[in-house]
Amino acid sequence: MLYTYDFRSKWVHWLNVNEVLKEYEDGPRLIDGEGDAPQEDIGSVEEYLDFLDIIDDPRHTQHKFYLHWLEKQIWRRLYDAEYIQRELDLLTQ
Repeated sequence: MLYTYDFRSKWVHWLNVNEVLKEYEDGPRLIDGEGDAPQEDIGSVEEYLDFLDIIDDPRHTQHKFYLHWLEKQIWRRLYDAEYIQRELDLLTQ
């Protein structure tokens, strides 16, 4: 399934539906994934990749700017499956 998240910045995702269940009492379950979601208003995929390079380079002229900007964001560099599943569990409460 093709999912377009942001038409302006052209964030397009492929979602694989493995199985459709008639009844699923336990709610949604995370099966697999990688990385964290990009920040809101980060721009295009290319701009996000530039951002990651800047964050990884303390000598970059925009490094401090993005660190300050990130303080206002909820962002994790590492993929955290347990956190994501907890958030999914909240959807069924």
